[in-house]
Amino acid sequence: MLKKGEADPTYGSFEYRDQIVQFQPDGDLRDYEDVPLNADTARGANVDLLNESFFAEEVRPYHDDAWIDRGKKDKRDGEVGLIGYEIPINQYFHEYDTPRDLVEIDNEINELKREILQLLSEVQS
Repeated sequence: MLKKGEADPTYGSFEYRDQIVQFQPDGDLRDYEDVPLNADTARGANVDLLNESFFAEEVRPYHDDAWIDRGKKDKRDGEVGLIGYEIPINQYFHEYDTPRDLVEIDNEINELKREILQLLSEVQS
């Protein structure tokens, strides 16, 4: 699709044969990245700058024909990219229970073996 204006490869406008074009994306190649928020972006400010810098450092060097889809916007702030949070529940709330001593477990298994053998001997007689 032909576009007016300047080429902006970060957002999918490329210069091709002396024209500015926007190629149709291949849905099979589409991928998403989780961009970690920092203190400046935690409340939604400067998210575009964070996305663009992450894209330039982590994606562009490996996929020079990739771009950010401007159509994916967060309804709350209107900026490109959806903001979400991941809270690692186990990291913050899990309480570690130390396993039982191996000798104790081994003794319990031996006791169960004796009990099973006794029950089997009662069934056979």
